[in-house]
Amino acid sequence: MHDRNLPRARRIALAVVMAAPAIVGCAANHSSDIDGDPVSAASVGVPDADIWILDVSTGATRRLLSSPKFEGAPAWSPDGQRIAFGRLESGDERAGDADIWIANVVTGELDHVLGGPQRDVTPAWSPDGRRLAFESDRSGNAEIWIIDLEVDSLTQLTNHPANDAFPAFSPDGQRLVFVSDRSGHQQLWVLDAAGGEPAPLAVPHEEQVTFPAWSPTGSSIAYVRQPGQQFPELWITEIDGGKDHRIDDVISPSRPAWSPDGITIAVRDDADGHLYGVDTRTWARWPLTVGDGDDFYPTWSPDGSQIAYTSVPNPTGSG
Repeated sequence: MHDRNLPRARRIALAVVMAAPAIVGCAANHSSDIDGDPVSAASVGVPDADIWILDVSTGATRRLLSSPKFEGAPAWSPDGQRIAFGRLESGDERAGDADIWIANVVTGELDHVLGGPQRDVTPAWSPDGRRLAFESDRSGNAEIWIIDLEVDSLTQLTNHPANDAFPAFSPDGQRLVFVSDRSGHQQLWVLDAAGGEPAPLAVPHEEQVTFPAWSPTGSSIAYVRQPGQQFPELWITEIDGGKDHRIDDVISPSRPAWSPDGITIAVRDDADGHLYGVDTRTWARWPLTVGDGDDFYPTWSPDGSQIAYTSVPNPTGSG
């Protein structure tokens, strides 16, 4: 049974995190605290968030990046040497200036990939490590874009009055899955990575689903369902008409991440604010992170030995 009696300070911090969907990958319709009371991000302030790296075998952690700015949505490169992420440069978490950066995993050296007054967020690597898909409002609306890092060229993939967000490449790099409300409700869409018209992805819950994550085989997608005022649910769907499975006892308001071997899904559980591993064969789960931080948005290293994630300090100092 999950303990909902989180300390008030933690609940406020969580509410601010959840109110920043494009930076940290948390649901836009969860901008209130767990008691249901609206929380103003302006009154609380945007919390500091840093990127940490976890050694899966030992549980040891180290902080990769430390700054007073909000750094979230890390994505580990296929070569294992870099982590792309979004950083809130100025303004608030919904309409502020957010840029995409790349950090060297060993040294923390930074490369400022995308800047300017627009909001560029939630980067996702192509399997060949050459491109980043991301969400941007640089055309006036939230759309999916791709930057080719080798030639420094930008391509706008979607163009619709609705909001498109949270892109993820298929394992073969040929397609992208993303979230859009273009049909009147939030659902998953699939688009050829070279462009064209997207098509809705059939999942059991075609309304209010978000945060898609493609399995390493490309046969399944993990995603979060947000059923009205209830707690978010974590699901896995075999996209070619196979089985669907809800992962019980995990309240997940942010994107799950598959291990490279496809056996484990790393995901935040909102009951205590930490990351957990879920075995996709037995559905057993175990804690990955502990301590005083609120941890979310995991991403695996290509060899499966490490997980990078964003962590927000818990003001109460209690887990």
